[in-house]
Amino acid sequence: MSEKNQVTLPFYEALADLFQTAHEMEIFEDGKAWVDAVPKCSIKEIRSNWQTANKDKKSVEEFISVYFDVPVVDNKPLQLNQRPTVESHIKNLWPSLFRKGSLTYVEGSSLIPIPYDYVVPGGRFNEMYYWDSYFTMLGLAIHGHKQMIRDMTKNFAYFIDRFGFAPNGNRSYFLSRSQPPFFGLMVELLAGVEDESVYAEFLPQLVKEHTFWMTPPRVITFDNGLTLNRYADNKSEPREEMYRDDQKEGSHFSDPASFYNHLRSACESGWDFSSRWMRDKGDLTTIHTHDIAPVDLNALLYALEVIIGRSYQLIGENMLAEKFTLLADSRKIAMTQYCWHGFWTDYHYDVRRPYQLITAASITPLFVGLSTADQAELTHHRVVEELLKPGGLCTTTVESGQQWDQPNGWAPLQWMAVAGLSRYGFTETASTIAQRWLKLNDKVFADTGKMLEKYNVENTDLPGGGGEYPVQDGFGWTNGVYLALQSWLNGTSKT
Repeated sequence: MSEKNQVTLPFYEALADLFQTAHEMEIFEDGKAWVDAVPKCSIKEIRSNWQTANKDKKSVEEFISVYFDVPVVDNKPLQLNQRPTVESHIKNLWPSLFRKGSLTYVEGSSLIPIPYDYVVPGGRFNEMYYWDSYFTMLGLAIHGHKQMIRDMTKNFAYFIDRFGFAPNGNRSYFLSRSQPPFFGLMVELLAGVEDESVYAEFLPQLVKEHTFWMTPPRVITFDNGLTLNRYADNKSEPREEMYRDDQKEGSHFSDPASFYNHLRSACESGWDFSSRWMRDKGDLTTIHTHDIAPVDLNALLYALEVIIGRSYQLIGENMLAEKFTLLADSRKIAMTQYCWHGFWTDYHYDVRRPYQLITAASITPLFVGLSTADQAELTHHRVVEELLKPGGLCTTTVESGQQWDQPNGWAPLQWMAVAGLSRYGFTETASTIAQRWLKLNDKVFADTGKMLEKYNVENTDLPGGGGEYPVQDGFGWTNGVYLALQSWLNGTSKT
């Protein structure tokens, strides 16, 4: 079925009773497997047969197996004798993570067709993700997959044209939220691979991306007229991909709508979940993401405004170039006033004060070049003192059991730290982070034959953990950052 003729409702909405029943009976350990299931026949036929089906657990399990293809994640280790080094493993792994672009729609599927080829992260994540893709592209560039970088950038431009923004990923249940805005940096990366004409080519979508973020409820306006941004999912109900889990957490509230919105908004941040978003660092039910102006989001939007200004300048639109340059300058002033606390940090709008703890997000202003030299030096000092661990950069200083907290480290945060610190002259620390992270990746690969989604950087003998699902292997952004850091250490990468 072509995209323009597609049925608009995915099966979890068209067959809501079946979807809910499977969750109530706890048929699926991982809710994402259920919401990603693909109907084998028409929704009309499934609905008709479901109405007369037996509703005991065994019968429901059999019904689902008859009428749906449910994704199965293969977590078996690879044959190491076929993959002697990490780099050769990554090179051989790319084809298994590549997907063909197609606008063919499968009725009832949650997968949104996209026109150009793309890369998935791996493991349970069998779709294209927004901010993951930028870090994956770093590795694609090193291995010469220039067309894939262009195709993925064009896919995000397609998203922005079709939906007005880049969703979390190409699944229908992601259409209520975005992710950290890396589209501008993707365009910049592609321009480095090709030439500066790329900026003009994607300028309309760059501007639309900016408009999306500058539209309520993603904007905080202060009494002095300055503005910052926040993450804000558009829904206030359990996430379809973690439906039963969210309902369980929501049962603590007489009216859980606000809790669900804060939970979903944290997913837009990419840091799902972290003590950054919680009033009580060990209690997910105290999440209040929507009340926070995150330092990394606003730094990335600063970068977007700078890139749009540069793009307009390249085509001779000087007035529009100046407009976005002034917007970037205004954001820098607002961030300095609200997100500076002796180091870069989030601003808690609800209590009118900066977040008191440093996190790996604190380096993002260095990554985009927003920070002054003095601010960079003070932030660098706190990073070394509190976040630098034997395996690289730790995510936070809080051990909450959530996956975006101590003791875990994540590939994108290592890259932004290395690129940001080296940009301000802290090359020795940047090299230390890169070397420790690569050594940890090498060690885990030698032990398991896998590149993982996250790692324990505090105790390198233990696996990364926490969160809502087991550690995933694959893994797109880990592969990309591994290659980028290796290249940077060899002196061939431009940070």
